[in-house]
Amino acid sequence: MQKVHAKEPLRGRTVFLLASAVQFALTRVVSALTLSLVGRASFYESGSAYPAALGLLSKALYFPVITLALYPRGFFPGNWILVPMAANSLLWGLAVWIVWRLLHQKKGAAAGRPLPVKPDG
Repeated sequence: MQKVHAKEPLRGRTVFLLASAVQFALTRVVSALTLSLVGRASFYESGSAYPAALGLLSKALYFPVITLALYPRGFFPGNWILVPMAANSLLWGLAVWIVWRLLHQKKGAAAGRPLPVKPDG
């Protein structure tokens, strides 16, 4: 029987939650910056690259739920917009956790260490 690393599930949850929180915070910041720049027509006329960069960054951060832009604003009035944003952040966290887990398993297998498994019953 192989040893189970007790800290392994905790690290995985930490990676998942941290990735989700960082993605959610970045989305909020980029959304606020984009909305503040939309109000300044002169900023777009100045030939600055910031609006285009913010647009690309917004598309990347909203990737799995990019269709959110297709819904009328009435679907998510007020702060209800945070619900699909949180769902999107959880999807990002899950993707980061899966990549982290795959890399961690490859690293363990390459070092000749057994992969952690849960004991039977």
